[in-house]
Amino acid sequence: MTPTRFRRDRRLRSSASHLATWSIVALAATMLADLNLPPRQWAPLGTLLLAMGALAAHTSERRIGKMVGPAGEPCWPGTERLGRAAALATALAVAATLAAGRADAVPAVVL
Repeated sequence: MTPTRFRRDRRLRSSASHLATWSIVALAATMLADLNLPPRQWAPLGTLLLAMGALAAHTSERRIGKMVGPAGEPCWPGTERLGRAAALATALAVAATLAAGRADAVPAVVL
């Protein structure tokens, strides 16, 4: 893969920035889980944490777009479907955990 092709792929070029962003979110979520708060208290904080991570990922993508230009066609056409499948699997795991009455285990399932 050439550097030009790498820079044109939206998913690959921002993967390092997204990894750093979501690593910080995961660290904060782990610290939140270690506080042993009841779900009613950590749910708003967890939602805020995810929203902040999504905002940071979006601004990171815009910043990278300004540096190397607009994204083109992906190098691997199925990348977007794979990301959607991973998000769906995570949502289903959280729903199953909540259905089992284990709201205290949701941070562990997400991480």
